[in-house]
Amino acid sequence: MIYAKDHKTCNIFDPFSHLGPKRLKMLTDSWSGLFRKELLPNLPIHLVSKHYERDMGRPTKELYAMMGVTILQQMKDLTDDETVRQFAFNTEWHYALDVSGVSDTSAYICLKTLWNMRELMSKYGLEDAVFTAITAHLAKVFSCDMDKQRLDSTHIFSNMKHLGRIGLFIQTIKGFLTNLKRNHKLNYIEVDGDIINRYMTKQGASGFAMVKPSDSASRLVDLAEDLFALVEQFKDVGAVTTMSSYHKLVRLLQEQCVTRQGEGEDAVIEAKAAKEIASDSMQNPSDPDAGYDGHKGQGYQAQVMETYGGDEVTAPVLGTVSEDKLGLDTFQMDEHIDVIACPAGHKPECIRHKNDRNTAIFAVAVCLACPCKDRCPAVEGKKGFYLRYTAKQVRIAVRRAYEKTEEFRERYRWRAGVEGANSLGKQKTGLGKLRVRGMQAVRFAVTLKWLGVNILRASACQNSENNPESVINIWSILRISACRRTISDTMCRICGMLMFFPLEVSHAQEVVA
Repeated sequence: MIYAKDHKTCNIFDPFSHLGPKRLKMLTDSWSGLFRKELLPNLPIHLVSKHYERDMGRPTKELYAMMGVTILQQMKDLTDDETVRQFAFNTEWHYALDVSGVSDTSAYICLKTLWNMRELMSKYGLEDAVFTAITAHLAKVFSCDMDKQRLDSTHIFSNMKHLGRIGLFIQTIKGFLTNLKRNHKLNYIEVDGDIINRYMTKQGASGFAMVKPSDSASRLVDLAEDLFALVEQFKDVGAVTTMSSYHKLVRLLQEQCVTRQGEGEDAVIEAKAAKEIASDSMQNPSDPDAGYDGHKGQGYQAQVMETYGGDEVTAPVLGTVSEDKLGLDTFQMDEHIDVIACPAGHKPECIRHKNDRNTAIFAVAVCLACPCKDRCPAVEGKKGFYLRYTAKQVRIAVRRAYEKTEEFRERYRWRAGVEGANSLGKQKTGLGKLRVRGMQAVRFAVTLKWLGVNILRASACQNSENNPESVINIWSILRISACRRTISDTMCRICGMLMFFPLEVSHAQEVVA
């Protein structure tokens, strides 16, 4: 049976008046006051209530409060036990969620109730609707300007162990054998005894722990052969092929190994070179949705977009260059990008063009006597010193020179301000290291954590003493992904004040997030 209060109708008597005017003012001026007044009445509980019977069964816990609890848990980065205690004893939570009663019926939830609500919301992707509804309302309340936005991404670690390739093979095979032994004992008995000893005994496991770096390549081949043997042995056993752990075996074989077989010969299994493995390959069998980023490592990525109130956003050129070397921007060039003179004022003897590459050749005697010789990008050749470059390299060099100017720094600060939001999310809501794993759980947690950041910033903006007319910045989570270059949906999110205090979470295929 559905139980939900009408939070838009005021109480005749304030149930929190016993706190006194000073403590009550502290509550109303905090995040709990904003949550109670603006957010709680606008939570889309109709998306949850349709999964309950309206007239039959035991009454649910108050649905507005239950949906609010899932938001506050992520905003405060709490465990389930801590969340239950906060709901039971924390006056700020009672005020924010309009829990006015003192009985266990009103001010207590068990862990199972919390789990059920979270499972219901994550299963049907309701975190998106919650985020959108609350963000839209905050944008309306604070009159947010959506015209200008800036983009950034952040790396997110799920609750999984970071495994190397050998560890990945071992854990995947061991997980399959464990499940096979538990659910299909007759099939387990058919597995080769050597494989059982290697992965299911302490002595066998200790052998993998002592692998020297020089032996890792040969050990990978041994693991690949065991993996292939198990996949082949059970590929026609229907009861086994339906197991998720068997699917992981097959996926690991496809992603990490290559099979070579000549006519009339036995198959030869080899481990792929590391550079041939895709970034969306499985990183840990406990979190098969996680991917790999060459810069940040294993995990997920979330791409977010924030509104801002400054000038046009600009970004620096990717990569770095040595400060000890002279750049192409120090050479004098004409409108055809032909070198007229080097930084020391010497003219080239000739200019050559081949396809999109230009070559300026300087006299050997001039270059050997030049004081800039050690810093010059021109290299010695048979007929002189050669400076080879393309039009693109010249444009990049000129852009790098511009980036050192005050004008660029003034423009770039509007882009750099976006980094503060990711930092705030990781510090305040635990965005960087989650307690969950799997795309569904990661998406749910990350979305509500960004919503928590929006709530905290909206509260800070509302109570800013130095700037009572502060503006809130709106965020859009474009993608939460498994470190893949993809995206699936676009949603509006809020996150910050103009004082710049600021996943594929989607399963991806390249759309642009």
